[in-house]
Amino acid sequence: MKKVLLALLGLILLAILGFFCFQDKADSIRQDLVSSTNQALSSNDLSGVQAALKGEDMEMTDIIKLTGEVPTNEAKAKAESIARTVMGVGGVDNQLHVLQKTAVPKETKQETPPKPLPIAKKETTPYILTIAKDETGKVTLDGFVDSEEKEKALMAQAEKIYTPKNVTNNLKIKADAPQDWAHISSFALERLADVDYGDMKLHDQSYEFTGHLSSPSKKADFLDGIRQVMSDPENKYGRYKGDYIITAPIEEPVIVKEEEPKKEKLAKPTTKPNVQNMTVASCQSLLDGLLSSQKVLFDYNKASIKRGSYTLLNSIAETLQDCQVSLVEIGGHTDNIGRESYNQRLSQKRALNVKQYLIQKGISSDSLEAVGHGETQPIASNKTAQSRAKNRRIEFIVKGVK
Repeated sequence: MKKVLLALLGLILLAILGFFCFQDKADSIRQDLVSSTNQALSSNDLSGVQAALKGEDMEMTDIIKLTGEVPTNEAKAKAESIARTVMGVGGVDNQLHVLQKTAVPKETKQETPPKPLPIAKKETTPYILTIAKDETGKVTLDGFVDSEEKEKALMAQAEKIYTPKNVTNNLKIKADAPQDWAHISSFALERLADVDYGDMKLHDQSYEFTGHLSSPSKKADFLDGIRQVMSDPENKYGRYKGDYIITAPIEEPVIVKEEEPKKEKLAKPTTKPNVQNMTVASCQSLLDGLLSSQKVLFDYNKASIKRGSYTLLNSIAETLQDCQVSLVEIGGHTDNIGRESYNQRLSQKRALNVKQYLIQKGISSDSLEAVGHGETQPIASNKTAQSRAKNRRIEFIVKGVK
């Protein structure tokens, strides 16, 4: 009897345990069904709809109840259709509430205002100025400046360069001049002074300069001066776009055989000056004679020596050897076009390159001193292309002989 009771008690315990296990599994299945339905609704832009199982907590069910608000009947039907497609859903109790549409008042028809008449575009006269110089040196200024003060300043400059009797004033006052108009006008006056005749035509922010010079060398010097001005980053003409058309008579080219620099020491000439009587003055005189008719030339705006100057430097090296100099200064000089600091650096580099060339020719580096003077020691006025060319030079100053 006791064994029977124990067996019956075991069966009851197993039944109770199985019921709770089954209940836990049923709860898990119901939660998965609800979660899957809500995810399907949210992925179809129906996140405002909530899904839940219909029935009591202890009652197994596969019916989904939908609650919440949707904007239209179409959205309500869509939510129900999506819920039915979820695996495991046995039915849908759609309790969604459709929001009431607010009546929109009919718009009162308004008369369309008349279109405004198009505003006529104001014709603008281009800002122009022409400064012309004829073959007799007479200058005519014709065009616009923006104030009487600017007109007086421009005329004063013109009369100073060309004298009052040679200047004709046809200027007019007009407001709103392009930026730096006064600077480019002044620049035109200065550049025309460097040509035999020509003109500069300014049109808003563009210009065209035409001119004539008596020789190709003068033409080259003029254009070289223009390039130096325009290469200066601080010039006030960079925003103007322009062309320079310079003419000159055609000359037959002179072919000069250029000598390549050699690193080996020069052979001593067979006839040498009397070394015993060499003084600083006599050696300086020999160097000045070499430089009286020619000069050391460099590539434009660079420190590299032009090949045509090798012959001159070879002769200078021979003279320094014959003089037995103990110290000579190689001085680099420029004109005043461009920034002073830039000119000083350029003159120093050019002097150093000449020193290096002479060292290659056998001159002791201890006897050579390279100094850049920049624009501080002009020998001409810097007012014309010819005078500025004179200021761009290399000088040799003998300071001692052995």
